[in-house]
Amino acid sequence: MSGYDITNRLRLKLTRDYELSLIQPKGATTIEVALINPEGDIEEFSSALFEEPDQVHQNLSAQELITAISRAETHIRRNAYYGN
Repeated sequence: MSGYDITNRLRLKLTRDYELSLIQPKGATTIEVALINPEGDIEEFSSALFEEPDQVHQNLSAQELITAISRAETHIRRNAYYGN
């Protein structure tokens, strides 16, 4: 995969056994995130206010990452409340 040498990849544990997958390509100043549910599948969520839910959120700045983490936690709590 020329031009996409991944140097930074991690999983951030969230509540209810969800994880946020974080990937930062080599030399990039932004990050890509995806919400992984307890079954190991990518789950759509909205990473910003008024944004359509998506599986992968790309090119997030540090501030956008903070917002995405918060919105992922809100998504998880909302799913738990509504029994999804």
